[in-house]
Amino acid sequence: MARPLLLNFGEILWDRFPDTRRPGGSPFNVSLHARHLGLDARLLSAVGRDPLGDELLAYAADCGLSTGLLARLDAPTGVVDVAFDAQGEPSYAIAEGAAWDRIPCGRAELDTAGQAAGLVFASLAQRSAANRRALDAILGALPGEAMVVFDLNLRPPHVDRARIESLVAASNVIKCNRDEWAAVREWFSLDGSDEEAARRLMVHTRIEAVLITLGGDGAMVVPAGGGLVRQGVVPWKGAKPGEGDL
Repeated sequence: MARPLLLNFGEILWDRFPDTRRPGGSPFNVSLHARHLGLDARLLSAVGRDPLGDELLAYAADCGLSTGLLARLDAPTGVVDVAFDAQGEPSYAIAEGAAWDRIPCGRAELDTAGQAAGLVFASLAQRSAANRRALDAILGALPGEAMVVFDLNLRPPHVDRARIESLVAASNVIKCNRDEWAAVREWFSLDGSDEEAARRLMVHTRIEAVLITLGGDGAMVVPAGGGLVRQGVVPWKGAKPGEGDL
């Protein structure tokens, strides 16, 4: 039996910490975990024709992830410099003009989208006009029954409220952290408890579930069918050494 095809759209890059660097990017991480869970996960992104791009492609292939939709462009491979304040809170300096800011979307990419059971994308890659056009084309090529999952990844100054609001309304599932959920609540004027606010959002959109990560407290899920699911942090056993928990 063929495995369900999950298409992930967005950034693949290097997270550079004060003492090390690691492959990263929300769509890339989702692709790796989905592949470990048995899905036919494919990442639609781009790296540069440089040593950092060589390393990322080799890492993805070593993880068993298809690299067929990872384009190589004459632009630098993406990097994010991560710093921490005295309280341990991170800040991010995201390099502009990276290869993943110009993700190609041609016939091969649209054909893949037409076979997908689901699409996962994050907001950061929507900072460029080229990627906004590409994502719109991918969304238009999906089968009608495909599940659309939007991972809000708000990294100022790369936050376009109007664009994010339109993508929330076009998605079946949204995933966000506490701060991002607070922004959504403000933008959509959602009062009440988190569960009540999520259900109000569902009334005015096609959203079927809201996922909110809670840091060390785990996560909560508000499904359209009723009820509330809470989950503590679970160590991820399928990841490569050095990768974090889900």
